[in-house]
Amino acid sequence: MHIFEPFLHNEIASAKQKTLLDVGCGKGVAWMSPSYTVGCDGFLPWLKVAADQYNDVVLCEIEKLPFKDSSFETVIAVEVIEHLPQSSGLFFVRELERVSSEKVFISTPAHFHQSSSENPLDTHLSYWSPWFFRKMGYKVKGFGFRLIGSSAFNKLAELFIPPLFVSLFPRIAVYSVAYKEMLK
Repeated sequence: MHIFEPFLHNEIASAKQKTLLDVGCGKGVAWMSPSYTVGCDGFLPWLKVAADQYNDVVLCEIEKLPFKDSSFETVIAVEVIEHLPQSSGLFFVRELERVSSEKVFISTPAHFHQSSSENPLDTHLSYWSPWFFRKMGYKVKGFGFRLIGSSAFNKLAELFIPPLFVSLFPRIAVYSVAYKEMLK
């Protein structure tokens, strides 16, 4: 579980929305509040694992979602955008907005780092700053505290840096969550 997931769960539950699309769902996350959830991903082995956690799963390219405009009240992309080349990011965000009727949530690491797994689509290719999302009309919160240096130092610093401070300054965070209400 990521440090920001309680925030997402609370936001989704408090909105009392009935439909949710999890784009790039990977192995899945249990989103309990919406009554109808769909996970979509481009890597079939992980999608098979995720099938038990959603009402439906869809194998697709996440840059070209096979859904009609405003098909879901809430659309989330948890730790996905950094797996796309920088040139695809704007189009990806617009695609998330296209299929959402109410809210979009996008989380990403607040810094660039390499990753590897058995999923060839799971490699980090880009970094997305809070500034990029704010320029597109998103609010951005930071979660977790990060400074250059050892993780032990960062863990110690977390004891003295209030979460509200990190939330307000996502550039010093481990993760950023961008969110936007759609005005359609």
